[in-house]
Amino acid sequence: MNKKGVLLSILIAVLLSPHCHAEILVYKADLRNASGTQINDGKTTAWGQSNSSAIVYYILNLDGVDSTKRDILTYNGKQYVTGILTVDPASRMCIKEVDDSVGAKVNDVDKTIYGRCRNESSVFFNFLYMQRDVANQSGTHDTGIGSATGLAILQNIGGGISGFYANTLTFALSRLDGSFDGSRGSYKDGRQWKKVVLPLNLDIALTRAANDRTLNKAQTMDYICSLSPASSYRIKLSYSNGSGDVGYQR
Repeated sequence: MNKKGVLLSILIAVLLSPHCHAEILVYKADLRNASGTQINDGKTTAWGQSNSSAIVYYILNLDGVDSTKRDILTYNGKQYVTGILTVDPASRMCIKEVDDSVGAKVNDVDKTIYGRCRNESSVFFNFLYMQRDVANQSGTHDTGIGSATGLAILQNIGGGISGFYANTLTFALSRLDGSFDGSRGSYKDGRQWKKVVLPLNLDIALTRAANDRTLNKAQTMDYICSLSPASSYRIKLSYSNGSGDVGYQR
């Protein structure tokens, strides 16, 4: 086979082969649109809302089957499991929420499963979220479950990927967190019950940018923080398990 024939064969193989890079969806949320409550020691208060103009990004890395991949973010030689990203113009900060990828702080369960279902002529995009932390020194676990669903349409999300994706998702999250703040003693009836409903909107421009560049979840976080005006913000890594900040970039 001559050189032209070899090149043509390679080109055909590339065009016919399925995409092998990440399948990224970037959803964003305004916490001012959240509706939620917390019950703690007999008192019900608002939870999940914020008056801040910060935007929270929920980045899904679909593996094309049924679950999101656990992309790793490296900082100062340590590896962390990526969480969510918040871009806050008031504090001029990009906040990357992470968990340790190794050691005692790794989550027993930290998984997001996604899938589609058909109802007559309509298609719905859904995901299920499950998280349970290893017990801390006081023996308590932070545990959350959530689900999101939305009407899906056939669309191109960049990187040569087309499928049924929802432009808007309604995310409902429930949690049992922390320990009791009152004086009930050791009857184990003192967790905090939290629940919130939050609309998530697909940022199709960022989604396509991520897929066109074959970025994974951690790289998508970096890409969003590199955009103006966020490119001038400091980047803070924050443990989602409440153990404190990791450090700063830039």
